Amino acid sequence: ISWQRPSGASLSATVVPAASSNSTSTLSLTYRRPLISQSGRTSATGRSLLNTDYDLASAENQLYLARQSTTEDTLQRYFSAVRARELINVSETDVEIAKETVRAARRKLEEGLVAQIEVSQAEIQLAQSEDSLIAQKRAYRDALDSLLLQMGLKVGQTTELTDTAPEERGAL
Repeated sequence: ISWQRPSGASLSATVVPAASSNSTSTLSLTYRRPLISQSGRTSATGRSLLNTDYDLASAENQLYLARQSTTEDTLQRYFSAVRARELINVSETDVEIAKETVRAARRKLEEGLVAQIEVSQAEIQLAQSEDSLIAQKRAYRDALDSLLLQMGLKVGQTTELTDTAPEERGAL
């Protein structure tokens, strides 16, 4: 059994029981006290060591938080790039629909079923859809550049996002 005070003083006791009836048991008590007063954990050096331990623990915690923040920022930028890529697909579909609407409006105009204003409105919708597609492509490139910058890579390089892992099918 041992006990230690913050000042550095310690007390320990050891008991060795008798191994046989002819031998005797032994009890040993040890008391230690530092020769220099104010030594141990309450001394200036001890407090300095404790403060250093606290500073190290704080620095390790800050490093952990910084890593977590970097990981979160990288993931957010990755998913923003994936979202922007998917919005390009939506805009491309919108452009195709608008082109089909213009073709249909022109056929109806030739057949005399609609007025010229219908064709003009379909063409305006096509132009807006094409503008939206251009804006989505720009947003995708910006999202990729932001991701590359976050990852410490060269901005503007050709990049391909992979958002799915290959599937491994096991035998059932």
